[in-house]
Amino acid sequence: MVGKSIGLGFWRPPPKLPHVTRLLALAHHLQHLIDTGVADDYADIARLSNLSRARLSQIMNLTLLAPQIQEEILCFKNSIT
Repeated sequence: MVGKSIGLGFWRPPPKLPHVTRLLALAHHLQHLIDTGVADDYADIARLSNLSRARLSQIMNLTLLAPQIQEEILCFKNSIT
């Protein structure tokens, strides 16, 4: 059974966001940690998150995309019904 019956309708879990959407949100969060002084730099975050510095750089480079592209990625709407 995919969902649970709750009263008058049939409940379905919300759709899973695309991986790139989650990574871009993560990149913005990590940048906020650096901007506010919670983390010193990318190397600090890489060490604490157990990511390689190269992988962290790939993730952080998503914030360099044009704002319109970032908006499209972050405002993902699942067209599958």
